[in-house]
Amino acid sequence: MALTRFEIDTANISKLSDRPNQNDGLSSTQLKGRFDKAGNDIKTYINDVLLEELERTTDGDSGADNIGATAVGDGTATTVQGILEEIDADVTALDGAVVHKTGNETIAGVKTFTDSPIVPAPTADTHPATKKYVDDSYASGVGAVMKTDIADNLTTDDATKVLSAKQGKALAELVSTKSSKSTIQTKTLSAVSWVGSEIPYTYTLSVTGVTPTSVQEILPTTDITADQLSVLISATIQDGGQSSNTIVLKAWGTKPTIDLPIRIILRGDM
Repeated sequence: MALTRFEIDTANISKLSDRPNQNDGLSSTQLKGRFDKAGNDIKTYINDVLLEELERTTDGDSGADNIGATAVGDGTATTVQGILEEIDADVTALDGAVVHKTGNETIAGVKTFTDSPIVPAPTADTHPATKKYVDDSYASGVGAVMKTDIADNLTTDDATKVLSAKQGKALAELVSTKSSKSTIQTKTLSAVSWVGSEIPYTYTLSVTGVTPTSVQEILPTTDITADQLSVLISATIQDGGQSSNTIVLKAWGTKPTIDLPIRIILRGDM
């Protein structure tokens, strides 16, 4: 409803005659009252009617409902209350369509940033990682791994670790300088294979792995018999030279007349 209009007649003086005391029968007190009446009527209207209607908060009949206004923008309301309600609806709709500074929200569609956003260090699987986090956590290069997964020592036995380049180089240097493992071959010196009719008798023995500079030891086998050991000692065998895969033995004592089992140790550490 509209605000109540002030319709009380305020022409209290102009309607009197020129001699209100004589012609209108007004006493001086009544005449004074006529001068004050318009002001008092207006005061009463403002205090008791207008202000009460303006201060009213009843939905549909509040003060704002009864004050007219020009429609704003695309709105159609023509009261203050109507315009406020349109603004509230627009703000509510806008609030649901924007990204807020706080709170959990889901954003759809592709968003392109002209500047890189600044985010904290990730703590969950779906968190974005900053450049600093990646630089600090991962080794650079193709197939990068986390720095914490790189072993910078040669003592760990963790199968999930990878070796650092520094330790890989150290390992390669150790391998390149490490002596090969010694090997043992068992051979039999056949009695019929000794050559010569006088000392030194010679024996050409085929041994795989022998080189012109290799070092080897010749020992009796662990199962040699006493007779064989006696003959071996009596033969006084000495090195007669070597070549690729071949050793020449010289016997400066008694020429062996029985087969002799021997061990040949090819030294890998010399």
